[in-house]
Amino acid sequence: MIKSFWRRIKYSHPKLSKKEVKKLVIRFAGPVPSPKRETKLWTHRTGGAVDLTLVDRSRKEAYMGTDHDDLSERAALGYFDKKKNLSALDKIAKKNRRILIRAMKKAGFGDYKYEWWHWWIDK
Repeated sequence: MIKSFWRRIKYSHPKLSKKEVKKLVIRFAGPVPSPKRETKLWTHRTGGAVDLTLVDRSRKEAYMGTDHDDLSERAALGYFDKKKNLSALDKIAKKNRRILIRAMKKAGFGDYKYEWWHWWIDK
């Protein structure tokens, strides 16, 4: 998985240095430390995290602003909360991300600020 992210980031950002690519790889594919338990890592590789999105009753995915595994700043959970001058689609993504945040927090999951889709068990 790490090699896949390395290739994707390098392809998307050919001018980045090796050090800058490594920093992004760690952000998007490295371990996610729990703020409450700094010694534990909550990643897919250890079974402590899940990727998900919202769907409607007909199983159509809700618009979230980016695709799953987007490697841009738009993927950040709070991206649309900080952005000024939202388009109509941006407002939909913001609303849908807030629905996801409320539901996941209520269910006891923690978020990963760089990926709206990535949630880990917080109980």
